[in-house]
Amino acid sequence: MKVLLIDNYDSFTYNIVHYLYSFTENITVIKNDEIENKFYDYDAIIISPGPGLPSESGNLMNFIENHFTQIKILGICLGMQALAFFTHKNSLFNLKKVKHGIQEPIFILEKSDILFKDLPKSLNVGLYHSWAVNDDIENEWFITSKNKENINMSIKNKKYPIWGVQFHPESIMTENGKQIIKNFLFS
Repeated sequence: MKVLLIDNYDSFTYNIVHYLYSFTENITVIKNDEIENKFYDYDAIIISPGPGLPSESGNLMNFIENHFTQIKILGICLGMQALAFFTHKNSLFNLKKVKHGIQEPIFILEKSDILFKDLPKSLNVGLYHSWAVNDDIENEWFITSKNKENINMSIKNKKYPIWGVQFHPESIMTENGKQIIKNFLFS
């Protein structure tokens, strides 16, 4: 399995790489401003977390445009926000209370979602974000989990094999994070 990881200059990127090496050795990491405007032939793409907003993330939005319907994708934190922003430009909002280095439970709404296969209906996850995705995305996305404040914590595209998680599966604070990445890879 060939996996491409888009690095949005996040300190957690190589935690994701470490998890990926449990499942494949064929991993390529490319920084978001080094992405070329071409099609990349991989079995799966992961868009890493990172600082800022999707529109400030190098060539990420052009990359998503070239691959959105072609390859399965998992967006983590900023990656999820970028995927939602690609389909709905007004999908993001600034949180009143920033979530940096906080562990909170999420509640799975779509137990059939492959990301949460064989996992409990609620999980403690690591959060590191100040922006989130609103419910305006529901025409194109299933909202698959929320937190206790009713903030969207994961989404699944209704047409394509594309998922997003607002939490960090690669964080030590996330229960079953490695399993979530495995479920994505082997979906």
